[in-house]
Amino acid sequence: MACALIHAALAYGPRRASILFAMCSAIAFTMENLGTATGFPFGSYHFEVGADLPHIGRVPLIIGPLWFGAGYFSWTVASILLDGADRQLDRPFNLIALPVVAAFVMTQLDLARLIRERAPERLASVV
Repeated sequence: MACALIHAALAYGPRRASILFAMCSAIAFTMENLGTATGFPFGSYHFEVGADLPHIGRVPLIIGPLWFGAGYFSWTVASILLDGADRQLDRPFNLIALPVVAAFVMTQLDLARLIRERAPERLASVV
């Protein structure tokens, strides 16, 4: 998480990196608290990690920074896949494609974790 914040500060400037961190954390806490309280939009779940950590609502404090780290990693990978699209957001294609590809990258991270947890051992070793 610290590496992601430092990289973002170097790549986009400290002010923009701080705003991105704050926005990611706020959105993460909002969505995760909504999810744990109502089951919407991810279904019913709770956090087993961080029981001894401070919480914001039902969500451990570490979740916001974790979402930032994963989201920023996904944004960076998507930008590389799209040949530096983060530096060319004045192009309509990049403005739409970059967040869409980043969302797919982030979803792939979650999917890989899910496969490892639920797949038979012989399949889990492939992921």
